[in-house]
Amino acid sequence: MSSCVSSLSTQPPLVVIDPEALRILREDLEPEDLVQVIALYLDNLPTKVTRIRAAFESRNGQALARAAHALKGACRQLGILSLADWCEQLERAGRTEELGPAEDWLRLLEQAIPVVQAAVQRVMTTE
Repeated sequence: MSSCVSSLSTQPPLVVIDPEALRILREDLEPEDLVQVIALYLDNLPTKVTRIRAAFESRNGQALARAAHALKGACRQLGILSLADWCEQLERAGRTEELGPAEDWLRLLEQAIPVVQAAVQRVMTTE
């Protein structure tokens, strides 16, 4: 699996945003609250990925699993499915202490930060 991810990491990461998740959030939140939730997500995304990187580099599987789990939840809430899936892989690697392939998933997350920021902002301004 690791070699497959490595070959993908030379290209810009594919970011998939589920429009249904955003529709549900729009129904559940006032417009200004939705903007605040999204802004908070975008502001915290780099820090959360940095925490995942730190846990990986310290070879702390449990910290990696916790950090990846937290970001996974935020991604799923906003419908950012590709990042949620990568976080799930990182969480699993941390829980099993099999950190070898985690670096490839982490690299995808790091490369995706600006892609996600642009995609979320684009979706929010077009809908």
